[in-house]
Amino acid sequence: MTAGRITSVFFSLLMFTLAGAGTDSLYRVLPDARQKSVIHNLLAEALLHDSMEASLLHAETALKYAIQENNLQQQGVAQFNMAEVYALSYRADSAIVRYNRALEIFQKSGNNYNISYTYNNLGWLHYEYGNFKEAINFYNKSLSHLDPVKDAADLSHLYLNIGNSYHQLGNYHTAIDYFRKSQTISVSLGDNYALPIAYNGIGLAYKYLSMYDSAIHYYGAMLEHDKTHGSIKDLAIDYQNIGSLYYQWGNFQQAEKYYLDAFKILKDEGSVLEISSITNNLGLVYKSLGMYRKALEYLEQALEMDEKAGITTNIAIRHNNIGEVYSDMGDYAKALERYSKALDINTMTGQKYNMAVNYLNMGTALMKHRKMTRALERYDSGLGIALSIKAGSLVLLFYESMTATLHSMGRYKQALECQSLYSALKDSLFKVEDQAKLADLSIRYELDKKENEIAFLNQQKELEEARSASYRNYIYHLSTGIFVVVVLLVILYGQYRSKIRAYKKLVRKSMETLGNHENTDEPALSGNGTPAGNSENNRSALHKQLHESLTRYLKNDKPYLNKEISIREVAGALGTNTHYLSEAINSYSRKNFNALINDYRVREACRLLADPKNENITIEAISQQSGFHSKSAFNTAFKSYTGVTPSYFRRSVSHT
Repeated sequence: MTAGRITSVFFSLLMFTLAGAGTDSLYRVLPDARQKSVIHNLLAEALLHDSMEASLLHAETALKYAIQENNLQQQGVAQFNMAEVYALSYRADSAIVRYNRALEIFQKSGNNYNISYTYNNLGWLHYEYGNFKEAINFYNKSLSHLDPVKDAADLSHLYLNIGNSYHQLGNYHTAIDYFRKSQTISVSLGDNYALPIAYNGIGLAYKYLSMYDSAIHYYGAMLEHDKTHGSIKDLAIDYQNIGSLYYQWGNFQQAEKYYLDAFKILKDEGSVLEISSITNNLGLVYKSLGMYRKALEYLEQALEMDEKAGITTNIAIRHNNIGEVYSDMGDYAKALERYSKALDINTMTGQKYNMAVNYLNMGTALMKHRKMTRALERYDSGLGIALSIKAGSLVLLFYESMTATLHSMGRYKQALECQSLYSALKDSLFKVEDQAKLADLSIRYELDKKENEIAFLNQQKELEEARSASYRNYIYHLSTGIFVVVVLLVILYGQYRSKIRAYKKLVRKSMETLGNHENTDEPALSGNGTPAGNSENNRSALHKQLHESLTRYLKNDKPYLNKEISIREVAGALGTNTHYLSEAINSYSRKNFNALINDYRVREACRLLADPKNENITIEAISQQSGFHSKSAFNTAFKSYTGVTPSYFRRSVSHT
């Protein structure tokens, strides 16, 4: 719906005595300057965002003068300035070469602050190209060279960068840890730039974790901060973020309120694209509320703005959204007209996935309009496109819709063939919507390991500085260092033994949980599992009944063994809808549908791994039998649920 205010911080290297001088004054002092490398480096920095060409020229000139002047520090700065130009113009290979040269020079001169800046910008560069793990590696190196007291503001920004990287990896809990570190420092320093970004990062992570109450808390904190310290555009972004959260939550009235607040600001302050986006979002809210006339009014306004601005992709999206409103209203002729317009635009721009979606929507509208033959024609056209781009999930929808259409036409043989294709494809696909979230726990172990390495490197640095003071201090510190290492080894060994004991306890607990799960007999839900009336007590009771019915269904029918099981299928089996089922799961399990299904799959895997009959079956085969699509997804989910790896679990149960 809307984008958050997450960003990665790119540091510029301002470290000269004349850093406050303007370009004109720099040019005036250049002819008489004793160290021309300094002035050229300052000019390169000052012109970076105005003229990259001129900035690069001055940096190259600074490097020549620095070599003549035998000024090692300015050689490093010149290399850094050249790297900045290449980085901001997205010439990554050249930027990396120059950053590494600058790094070598700064390491020779022992300038930790400049080393930290260079590592940070290498991290930023990798972040921009989507190499988030490598970015984290460089950010951690940058951290190890900062003084936590003198460089507190830079430390806060680095924590933001690391948090952003973990967020992009889907490791939301770890991202939250780093955003909170930045928040703590920003509050103490009164840093009004970093603080709202930290609030936004925490709120967005909680949103992706479906922890909406926590997300609202931090979005609210960001909003209150920006009311005092932010710009009017910052407030609009905050309102959109909160509105988007409520929309995803299914609270459309609250979503409307915040979108309208954003709309009031953007209609005067925003760009055409921003105004069109918020207008479209309001239209979708009114569609969800069943206020179709109002939805059409806003969606038509968004369409008009996009047509005037010539934003072709958005024009097709708006027509499709309008078509969906007409379809919900039962006006299939107008729905088909809009779907056709969207299809024409997507065909012209080559948006094949969107073309297939348009054909699917057209077929569905025609089927509801009882024009079955024409519906099959649209389905067939869209299916061909979906197959050509290997859009498996979309192909499934076509097979499903075509099966229903053929069946209603009495063409049972063809319907059966289509159903067979649907079943075969469904068995070969696996949707892992929350796979990135499940990887969080395993990556956090790597993070702890990396932080321990940084701490150890800092200890080594302290020992090296002590050696150079005097021979006595050298002997003293060396002995102290050896003692510290021995103590650390003893502690680490003790922690290792504790960890092994903890792992064994986890295995036993998992086996006990498995036994309890198999002996549980939940009562079945009576009725169709849908809410009756508006009473909160009735709704809560029905939630409980629906959750009990779901538990029995999962235990008896084991639908989770199907790799492609969806919440829609489970809701259909229980005679309810996906929204209500999701509410029941969230209320009683405190997790979403995919997490619940993976819990049952892991329990099944535990049972299979504990069975001596399966000792010759590979772990990968066990993961397939348990309903997982890939071994990596299985390993991550298993570790998240049990606290140990599948191989460790198997070894442990075989020795009990």
